[in-house]
Amino acid sequence: MVLLGKSMDDVKHVLRRGHELGAKHVKYLTPVPKGRGRDLPNEFLNNPHLDDIWKEISLYRERERLKPSISMVDWRRVGKGSVILVNSDGEMVGSPSIGEKDCVTPLGNVLERSVEDMWEVYPYKNNHIRKYTGETVLISIA
Repeated sequence: MVLLGKSMDDVKHVLRRGHELGAKHVKYLTPVPKGRGRDLPNEFLNNPHLDDIWKEISLYRERERLKPSISMVDWRRVGKGSVILVNSDGEMVGSPSIGEKDCVTPLGNVLERSVEDMWEVYPYKNNHIRKYTGETVLISIA
């Protein structure tokens, strides 16, 4: 679920539905300033309510004995290029790269260069690794 403002009713609803559907994990994310997200007000992109939302959803999960684990990701804390995507044309990009054109870091094309070569020169390797090892997830409950 993408968090917009203080949407606690929606946050709780998504967690409750996840529980009802047997989900193992529910992930909350802040929006990325690209595509339609470019036009979002700053308070959505740099949400000052994240700590309050986390406290309330954690208490709600515990009080209601809901099973899914939960995590919250703030892309601005995670850092640039924490996800690597391969587009349908073979172009490989790091995303989100806030502040860069189209919010991506171009790496090359997998049809023309090896992934190893592109990884070697990728400036945001550490952000990518830290995200997938859970070091930059804002908060997580198992």
